[in-house]
Amino acid sequence: MSQVNITVEEFVNTYRDIIGGAADSQCSIDLINKARIIAYPMSDFDGSMAYEPIGVNLGGRLVLPAHLDTIRLARYCNGKGVEISRDEYMDSVYFESCMEDILVRMEGKSYLPFVLDIDNQYPMYFFAVNMHDAGKVMEVSYIDAAGTHHDEEVTLLPNQAVTRLRHAPSKVNRIKKGSTKGRIGVSVNQLTEYLEARDKVPTYSVYCTNDVCSCYLAIKAKKKYIPYTLDDLNEVLDVNPEALSTLIIAVKKKSSNPQNWFQEYSATVEIARKFLAAEVRNKENTRQGIQAVTFDNAFMDSIEQP
Repeated sequence: MSQVNITVEEFVNTYRDIIGGAADSQCSIDLINKARIIAYPMSDFDGSMAYEPIGVNLGGRLVLPAHLDTIRLARYCNGKGVEISRDEYMDSVYFESCMEDILVRMEGKSYLPFVLDIDNQYPMYFFAVNMHDAGKVMEVSYIDAAGTHHDEEVTLLPNQAVTRLRHAPSKVNRIKKGSTKGRIGVSVNQLTEYLEARDKVPTYSVYCTNDVCSCYLAIKAKKKYIPYTLDDLNEVLDVNPEALSTLIIAVKKKSSNPQNWFQEYSATVEIARKFLAAEVRNKENTRQGIQAVTFDNAFMDSIEQP
C-alpha cells in the first residue's frame, strides 16, 4: 500500500473533481486502472512492493505467488543474502552453479502455481472454493504426455467437487478463468495450489536456485499489476494518491487532445514521477519524516497552460 492509507472508494470521493465519476462507476475504475498502468513501471514505489517468505521445493524451484512478478532482494532466514542473476535461464529442467548461492529467473512464465513435471502422468483436477463459482467455465490449453495439444473447457462443480482434465497434462499453455468470487483449486498428485480470484489469466514467475537445502527465502519483490474491479472499493490504494490523481489528468489529456497531447502528457507524468520518488525518499530517510515534492521554475514553465 501507499504510505498514505486510503481506500479506492475514499480516493474516488476525494478526487471526484478530477475523476469525474462516483466510486461505484465502472468508468471511474477504468480511469484509475489506466493511471496505475503508467505508475507501475515507473519505480519500485511503496505500494508496488511486497516482503514475503517464499518456499523452495526440492528441485530448487521458487514459483512466486500470483501477485508477485520480479524478485528484487532475497535472503535466507539467517540473514545471508542471495545473489540474483540478471540473466534468464532457458532450460527449465535443470540448473547448477559452482558459484555462490544464486537465484536465476526462468525464461517465460508458468501458467500454474507450481512447476509441472514434464513426464507427468497424473490427472489434473480443478475445484471451486466459493459456492457462487459453481457453474462457471474455465478454459485450459495444454499438451499431454504424447505431445498432443488440447483446448478444454472445465465447468466448476458445487460443494468443492473436482472436475478432471480429460488427459494428463505435461505442459499447461494457458488458463483463462475470468474473475471469480473465490479462489480456484488445482491439484496434481497430492499437490494442491490455488488460482487467485481476481486473476483472469493466471501467470507465474519461476526462479531457480542452486541451494536446494533451504526451505524458505525472505524476498522483496515487485508486485504484478492487477486491475481493480468494483469489488475492490475497500482495498487500500497501492499508488500514492497525489501521484495517481496526477496520472489520471495525464490519461485525460492523452484521450481528449489526440493532436497535441504529448507535451502536456509528458510533463504531467513527470510530476507524478516526482511524487512517487519523494515517497520512496521519505521511507528511506531516517532523519526527515516528510520531504516535499519540489519543482524548479524552468520545469513549471515547461508545462503548457490552458
